[in-house]
Amino acid sequence: QDVNISKAAMTINPQFIELTELAIRTGKSDIQATGKLSNYLAYALRDEAIKGTLNMRSNFLDVNPFMTTSEEAPAPAATGAPAEVSGYIRVPKNIDFALNTSISKLIYDNMSISDVAGTLLVKDGTVDLNNLLMNTLGGSIAMSGLYDTRNDAGPVVDLNLNMKELDIKQCAKTFNTVKQLAPIAEHTTGKVSVENFHFSTQTDAAFNPVMKSINGGGTLRTTAIEVEGFEMVKRAAEQLKIDKLKKWKLEKILAAFTIVNGEITVKPFDTKIGNYKATIGGKNGLDQSIDYAVNMDIPRSEFGG
Repeated sequence: QDVNISKAAMTINPQFIELTELAIRTGKSDIQATGKLSNYLAYALRDEAIKGTLNMRSNFLDVNPFMTTSEEAPAPAATGAPAEVSGYIRVPKNIDFALNTSISKLIYDNMSISDVAGTLLVKDGTVDLNNLLMNTLGGSIAMSGLYDTRNDAGPVVDLNLNMKELDIKQCAKTFNTVKQLAPIAEHTTGKVSVENFHFSTQTDAAFNPVMKSINGGGTLRTTAIEVEGFEMVKRAAEQLKIDKLKKWKLEKILAAFTIVNGEITVKPFDTKIGNYKATIGGKNGLDQSIDYAVNMDIPRSEFGG
């Protein structure tokens, strides 16, 4: 894509470059920046690390055109549709600076994110996320952690997150990881918050998580939710001959969970499914296995023939 620089003002001397104004447009994206960079001569002449601070603002930033593993960006499809996103953003090892960001709207893969703010410490092929805040998927996310691209096999991601009031179905549609670790999510209507969530994984060269490398845990809270169309729920209703159990209406949930080698374990928690008191707990695996115990108090009069 063409890059248009409409404004640029800087002070240059042998010790540093101070950027007092910069305005760039590329495609539909805009970037405004100020900052100060040192060691720039050694960076240009000897490929040493460039150091400094950069303050970046944007009203709209689409990072998808920058995400490719090939030497050249993939060409748009003949229909005019956007080129397929593949690969990941590799962090240069010769950059050492703090990037303070403020982005009104960010497009990343198939996610639309708003009000992004935080500090990214870029050094030695890694990005250290420092209290990065954003709104997405109907709720908000606060994130700290490490994005490490020093391994040629693919980035390592190690994050601590607090997610508030995210739409469960949107999460399942957006993240293949959610769909595989919690297949019930795409059949669930409601909001979820995940507190003190630690998440780590190795990813491949296309930035897909290596599922068996996923580890983590946290606490899950939901609003009142509904589950409909999930095969396990439908079969349970058929076996019990109670049609009202084909759709689960659950009260608010509070549950602790862990993820070890890609397998998620939910500690037993109390709720209500419709008018029935229930305790639910167990685990599910990447092989689509489900091993849960659901204990419900059902009046004998409500059982079918």
